[in-house]
Amino acid sequence: MEDLIGKKAIKVQVFPFLPATLPYKTVAIGNKIATITDGLRHKISFEVATDPFFGADMSLTVNFSEFVGKRVTLSYIPATVADQQTVDQYGGLYETPPYLIKVKPQLKIEGVVNAEGVAVGMGMDQTLNMIFSLPNIGLDQVQNTITAGGYYAVGLVADRLPSGYSVELQKRAKRLDDFVKAGGNRGSDQGLGEQLYLSAMTYFWEVDRQTDVLASQGDVVYAKQSGEGIFALSLSVLTLFGVPRRTEVTGTNIDVDRLVYIPFSKTGDTQAQINFMTTSGSVGSGSEHGIIEQMYGVDAISAVKAIHLANQQGIRIYQITASNRATVLPLLQVSNAVKADINNAVNAGKEVLIPERELLVNDWRGVGYIVSDPATGAAGYLISGGIAGGANTLKKILSEILGIMERALVRIGCLLEPAHLKDIAAPIIWSYLIIEKFASFPFLFKVFAAIVVFFAVVAILNETLECIAQTANADFRHKYKRRYLSFSFA
Repeated sequence: MEDLIGKKAIKVQVFPFLPATLPYKTVAIGNKIATITDGLRHKISFEVATDPFFGADMSLTVNFSEFVGKRVTLSYIPATVADQQTVDQYGGLYETPPYLIKVKPQLKIEGVVNAEGVAVGMGMDQTLNMIFSLPNIGLDQVQNTITAGGYYAVGLVADRLPSGYSVELQKRAKRLDDFVKAGGNRGSDQGLGEQLYLSAMTYFWEVDRQTDVLASQGDVVYAKQSGEGIFALSLSVLTLFGVPRRTEVTGTNIDVDRLVYIPFSKTGDTQAQINFMTTSGSVGSGSEHGIIEQMYGVDAISAVKAIHLANQQGIRIYQITASNRATVLPLLQVSNAVKADINNAVNAGKEVLIPERELLVNDWRGVGYIVSDPATGAAGYLISGGIAGGANTLKKILSEILGIMERALVRIGCLLEPAHLKDIAAPIIWSYLIIEKFASFPFLFKVFAAIVVFFAVVAILNETLECIAQTANADFRHKYKRRYLSFSFA
């Protein structure tokens, strides 16, 4: 593995005596301070708003270091005692007609409430803003539409996760497994919240391992800014004249809003940096559906998979630029929201790769598209609804989801095994070589190559999960239907 991802070692020097100084030349000495000033600290702010025009209903700002490596969740509880009584009467939050109750959001860190919002109607849309304060860089805001009553785990990373972080993930998975087996509430923050958080962090760990291989093979080193991804329950809301009438949990989804790389070619080759960004972006997007399929064993969708499936079905794929926008945009059979997104991207000098029309994958209907900067290879990988991530394509009832999540605890052990790293290496190297070989070809061709190759990666990843058949309990689903058909959220 060291030959694939690179190895660094400290050069050993043996002295006959202990040197009084370090063997480095002092160039300059800056101001000395007792503690790091507030302006030099990375910070993150969370804001939840029902109507952003009137400001946030809930807000919290902390040093980024306080949240890294900790479970951050946003969930909802009945707003009043009367609302709780109504929920109890119907047998659960999602069994209760949403127009009968109000809920309020809670931001928790490792299960401890750090901020609480105001009451809002169950099933109503809200906005979650996360504002990253980056010293000497500025502010970066991530905005997501969330549903009152949903359950969201936020995975935060300061940099690349080391390979050894898999040990921490396995420890947390073991504690969760023990909690469930001891009869703990599967819908609690310690249960459901931890499962969603583990899913988000396993995504980051896996993508970092793949990206390390890409960088080594491309003769590139890279820095990674603070990252963020949300792993959530998918909550479907049925409305009548704008009023929520019914809510239903239909699965899970992942939305990775910040995955920012800064590559540097060891030889000064700008094209190598672009190749790295193109390939790593496709691998990151493919991992968004891959992590759901690998951990939960259900079919999922992502931007690269949607484009891959559209191509398989003979749907025309367009590369939209400023020169052809007026001609191509009227041909697209996609939502007005997606068309508006394309317009905004092209106005900003970006290019968009998108199928001509939406496709149907099981219960999911939509489109996947890539908004890219051809000058750098940086890109956003989106699916319908503005999600920069992936989602399962088959609707599942809540009890089925819980059974799937227990099986995921077995799968996570397989994903984090050292042998898994070796299995993913060959397809990723192949991916890079294809991008490098066709560096002079149109950007569209290179993106397609990266997408096709990623599916070879997924196929091999699935092979590594054969150990699941040896360890998984065949009656997981039936057992969970009996034990957790009804539970409370906390």
